Amino acid sequence: MDLTPLEGARDGQLDGQQGRRPLGRLGSSGSSGSNGSVQATEPASDRAAATAGHGAPTAACTSATSAPTAASTSATSAASAAAASTAAPVSDDPADAASLSLTRAVHLLRAGRVEETLAALDALTADPDPRPDAARAGLPVHLEVAALATALDAHLCAGDLGSALDVGRALRALDTSAPPGPAPTSAGTTDVASTSGAAPGGLVDPHPEAVRQHALAELCAASGDHAGAVEHASAAGRLAPDAAPADLPWRASLAMALARAGRRGEAEALVGDHLAAADRAGSTYARAGALRTRASLLAGPERTARLEEARALLTGRPDLARLAAQVDVDLAGVLALTPGGAPRAVALLRTAEAFASTHGLWPLHGRVRRLLEHLGESPRRIAAEVLAPLGARERRVAGLAMAGSTNRQVAEELGVTVKAVEWHLSRVYRKLGVTSRTGLRALLEG
Repeated sequence: MDLTPLEGARDGQLDGQQGRRPLGRLGSSGSSGSNGSVQATEPASDRAAATAGHGAPTAACTSATSAPTAASTSATSAASAAAASTAAPVSDDPADAASLSLTRAVHLLRAGRVEETLAALDALTADPDPRPDAARAGLPVHLEVAALATALDAHLCAGDLGSALDVGRALRALDTSAPPGPAPTSAGTTDVASTSGAAPGGLVDPHPEAVRQHALAELCAASGDHAGAVEHASAAGRLAPDAAPADLPWRASLAMALARAGRRGEAEALVGDHLAAADRAGSTYARAGALRTRASLLAGPERTARLEEARALLTGRPDLARLAAQVDVDLAGVLALTPGGAPRAVALLRTAEAFASTHGLWPLHGRVRRLLEHLGESPRRIAAEVLAPLGARERRVAGLAMAGSTNRQVAEELGVTVKAVEWHLSRVYRKLGVTSRTGLRALLEG
C-alpha cells in the first residue's frame, strides 16, 4: 500500500480494463464483469485462514532482480507450490472438508492465482439453488463468511469491482448472529497447514462478524469510501482485537483508511502496533505485509529500507508471489524518484508486469504500466491478448513459460508431467507461429 500521487492508492485504478467473471455462487449478479475503475485494491487475503481454523499461512515470493523471480511463482519451494496447486485432502467431516478447501483457496490467492481461487470457492459453495441469499449446502456461518470474504478479495485483485460489490451485498445479507460451527478437528487440517509451512495445529476460534467487517472495510477502500473503511475496520478490531495479524490484519486496513482520511497520527500508531503484533506472531508473511504497510507512511531512505527488508523476507517463497510483486512495484515507485534508480526500477517493473499479466491482476498491472510510462518505457502487450487463440491449459502453460519458468517448474506448478508440458508447449508454438520461449516473450514485446 502507498499514498504517493505517483503510485496511487495501493494498486491504483484499472482504467477501462475488462474485469473477470463474477463468482455466481458467492453472491454475484452473474454479469460478465465490470469495466469500472478500482482504487485501493490490494485487499488482504488473510482473513479466511482464521475462520477456517488454521494458524497463519506462510509468506511467499521472490525477487525481481534475482532468481527465482516474482513472475515465475514456481521455483524453489516445491512443497509450497504443491500445497497450493493440489486438491485439498478428503475428509469425512463436511466442516473439515470445507475448511480444507477454503484454506487451499487462500493459499492460491496469496500465490496470485485468482482463477484457481475462484474455481476452488465455486466448488466449496456448489449448490443447486443459484439464489445468492439461499442457504448453501449447510456451510457453517463462519466458513460462509470466510468464503465470501476471500471471493471479494479475489475479485478486487482481478479489478472486477462490479462482482466485488455483488459479493459485498451477499456479505451484508448474511446473519452472523448464529453460533459458529465447531472448529475442524481432523488431522487433515494440520496436514494442509504443515505442507504450506504454517504452524501445525494452530486452530483458533472463528470470528465471522469480524471477518465480515474487515471484508467490507476493504470493499469501501476499493470504492474510495474512506470513512466507511474506517468504520468497518474499527468494528473488526473491536470484535477481534487479538486476531492473528496474518489472519485478520484489521490494524493495517484501519491505518491505511485513517491515513487517507487525513488522520495520519492515528495511522502511524496503528502501523506500529501491527508490526509489533506480527513480530509476536512469528509469521514471515505477517511481518512482510506489516513492513510494506509501514513503508507506505514513510519517505526517503526509511521507506526504501522497509521495502527492501520485506523483499528479503519474501525471496524464494513462491506461495505468496502476489505480495512480493506488490512490494516490488512499491519499491520501483520509490526508485523511480531516486537519482540513478531507474534501471533497477524498470527491472522490477518488467518482472511484476509479466506476473500481473499472466495471472490477471489488472489493478497491479495498470499501476506497473503507469510507472513504466513515467520512466519513459513502453508497456508490453498483455499476455491475455497474445494468448487468446489458446485453450485454457495452453494459456496457463504459455503464461508460465513467458514468465521464465522452466518446463520442470511449470510441471510442478500445474501438477503434471514434464512430458505433458512439452506437449502443450509444442501446440502453443504451432498456434502462435513461434518456435521457442524467446519467440513467446517477443510476442509480448512486439
